[in-house]
Amino acid sequence: MKNLKELINQRNGLWADGKRPTTEERLKVEDAISNLWQSNQTAIGEVGNYYGGLSVVENNGAYFWAIENYDGWMPEEITKELYYALITFNTKER
Repeated sequence: MKNLKELINQRNGLWADGKRPTTEERLKVEDAISNLWQSNQTAIGEVGNYYGGLSVVENNGAYFWAIENYDGWMPEEITKELYYALITFNTKER
C-alpha cells in the first residue's frame, strides 16, 4: 500500500514555488489518493455534504480524515486519539 502522507506531500508540491501542474500531473496524484482512500476508508456517522461524508483512514501509522467533495478527497492528518474517538463514536452509533 502506498504511503498516503507521501501522496499528500506530492500533491501539495505540485503547486510549490508558484508552479502550475499539468492536468495529467494533478490527476495522477489525485487518482492515487482517491484510490487509496476509497479502498481503506471507514465512514463516520452522517456528517458530510452533497457529494459525500466524513471518513477516516489509518495508513502506515498515520491517521487522516476527509469529507468527499466534487473534486475528490483532500485528506488531512489527525491525531491517533481523534481517529480512535471517531471510530468509537461510529461503533456506538451502529
